[in-house]
Amino acid sequence: METKQIAMLMDFENLVIGIENNDPDQKRIFSAKGIIDYLQKEYGRVVFRKAFADWSNTKFRKYTSDMVRAGIEMYHIVRGNYNKSYAESHMVIQAMDCLIRNPSIDTFVLCTGDADFLPLISHLKSTGRTVIGLGTEGAVSGALLSNCDDFILYGNDGLHKNVAPQIDKGMVIRTIKAIIGNSGIYLTDLENDLLEEIPDFSPDYFGCNDFESFLETLIPSVRLESTAGNEPMVYWNLHQPTKSRFSKNDTNSIDTQNLPLAEYMKQTRWFIADGPTRENVLTNIYDILSENNRQMSSDALRQDACAGLDVEDKAWQGTIYSLVCGNCLWEKNDSDYSSHYARLQLHKNIQTLDDFMLGYYTSLFHKAFLERQDINPQSMTELMHPEDEDGHIQLFETVFNCMSERH
Repeated sequence: METKQIAMLMDFENLVIGIENNDPDQKRIFSAKGIIDYLQKEYGRVVFRKAFADWSNTKFRKYTSDMVRAGIEMYHIVRGNYNKSYAESHMVIQAMDCLIRNPSIDTFVLCTGDADFLPLISHLKSTGRTVIGLGTEGAVSGALLSNCDDFILYGNDGLHKNVAPQIDKGMVIRTIKAIIGNSGIYLTDLENDLLEEIPDFSPDYFGCNDFESFLETLIPSVRLESTAGNEPMVYWNLHQPTKSRFSKNDTNSIDTQNLPLAEYMKQTRWFIADGPTRENVLTNIYDILSENNRQMSSDALRQDACAGLDVEDKAWQGTIYSLVCGNCLWEKNDSDYSSHYARLQLHKNIQTLDDFMLGYYTSLFHKAFLERQDINPQSMTELMHPEDEDGHIQLFETVFNCMSERH
């Protein structure tokens, strides 16, 4: 039987930071040689080996000897705006080059937990190649897990293949009904509580892009109603609701669709209008919470993140809401809903400031993307950063591509 020829492309920072962030006790010891040995035992010969990172970063230098021993070429990435490494772009280019120059390679291994590689995965599979993912257990996108032909997880006990959980939708519905009870619950609280009861739950398993889309499949049993803070409340309803957040005839959508984009965003979202101020606040939030995986209340976080900056109450509340809904922040409230956002920390899937910014803006523009025809990278850039459009257009191109892939 002919041995498979494998190309391995490693998003090194994503993989290693995922290990370090999800394993503070350092029980998982990264081993490049261990990865190569596992792949060659399970799949075939790894004939193409490249790892992409900013190798000038002292955080990654300690791994270079191991990489050399494993015969992995270390491809240096220079950081750009928002401390972005551009590893994704370089990996895509190298994958395309590999397809052309090495037609005998029939399997690609992408070492990452980032869903940004979904377009690359789709293209590789369209050429008849097998695509295997490899990422840190607890820090891998559900969409990535479901789109690869096979997935290897880097767990506490080393490398092992992922086994997709079999989740009964009826059990999920019964659990949601029990959590909601006779009163309402915030959308993000419902999702967090559901994950505590069913840790393996993911909307991807039911063909949905996000939790809100999954709830849409449960109408009319559930309904969502907007609140003063823009975050919807979820109610269990045994009868057909008279008004639904998901209804195409939503009067709020009709009233606002014809407004100019800037006015539409003011009517439907609370956010910090000044671009540099918003950027400083978002960067401060990330820096504060990423330090030793800190947890803070919304009020305490605001005091530190907005020090010396003019941020209104509604703008702050809207910012936190968009970050929670964008899976940038993880919020848990152990008591009642009056103390909403009592404990905040970075979501486990956020590895870099780039992830944080992408999640925020994708959440912020989600509603507009679904309702308007004038949403594009240029219009978002002009609205969010008119003072420096050239410096931010790439960010919003990524945001737009992310929303397009989801819908």
